Amino acid sequence: MDRIHPRIHMHTATGRVTMHDPNLQTVPRDFNIQREIKGTSDGNCGLRKQQQALSNSRIMTQLAPLLTQEFEDYTISLRHALVAHPENILLAADYSQLELRLLAHLAADTKLLHLLNGGEDVFKMIAAQIHFTDVSEVTSKQRQQAKQICYGMIYGMGARALGDQLNVDENEALTFMDKFKSRFPGVQDFMQKTVESCREKGYVETLMGRRRYLPNICSTNSFARSQSERQAVNTAIQGSAADLVKIAMVEIANALRTTFPSTPSFLTHPRTPRDKFTGAYLVLQLHDELIYEVANEDIIQVAQLVQKYMEGVHQLAVCLPVKIKVGPSWASMQTLNL
Repeated sequence: MDRIHPRIHMHTATGRVTMHDPNLQTVPRDFNIQREIKGTSDGNCGLRKQQQALSNSRIMTQLAPLLTQEFEDYTISLRHALVAHPENILLAADYSQLELRLLAHLAADTKLLHLLNGGEDVFKMIAAQIHFTDVSEVTSKQRQQAKQICYGMIYGMGARALGDQLNVDENEALTFMDKFKSRFPGVQDFMQKTVESCREKGYVETLMGRRRYLPNICSTNSFARSQSERQAVNTAIQGSAADLVKIAMVEIANALRTTFPSTPSFLTHPRTPRDKFTGAYLVLQLHDELIYEVANEDIIQVAQLVQKYMEGVHQLAVCLPVKIKVGPSWASMQTLNL
């Protein structure tokens, strides 16, 4: 077959989908490498080229202490290896800040909800709140710090771990966290209530009512207890996100089968990329992102359908915007404005 089929696990502790053999969820984004710039010879004879290279090697070794190395950057993208059939196109639908939006909904923090529903650059707005400055004066470094603080809070990260991420000392990281909590008090209240509820019941629930039991939440071992407290908050947020994405996957699959009767199902993917079909089928799930292979002539209709069911998956106090990208390969995606 001309397809890669990883092993899929649907029953992780938080509810996320994971895969292995191979894990396509960990294929990295583009990255840069440096390569030394070397001169080229214009000889046509292989032997002459080899002799010249050896001669150049000797003189270059002798001159090494006097030379400055010059390098040029190359961008490497492993995702170019994952392509659609020429008659099809890949479509990626990605939730924007899904976990942060669920945190705002669950915490019912009015100020954070207002920022997320405003349609502006969320992390820039949060950075302005934390640093008590105007949005126009927020630097790219401050924006990145705000993003890391937000997700550090979601994952229950301590001041030391956050400091390592921000490249600041523990006290400065703690100051950033305190500023965030003071500007968005609903977040701190939510985190405390989630932990207290878990201590009382022995489990934490996601937005859709799925439970995760944490027996160490009342442990006398401070390390085990702290870990369970972080897991309680993380499960409430990340587990809720996993629930919503799974529901969206099912609703999209049902809608595709209704709209395009010949669209492949999960169990009847095309045996080879050359098999004809209409509509689309899911090829990869990346936590908050779904990737489909789509028949070229159906791309607009499928994109509208996917966006509709993802954004309308559940009624929340905050909107759930979805960005759609399309391209012939995973590495060549471009934003599709519907």
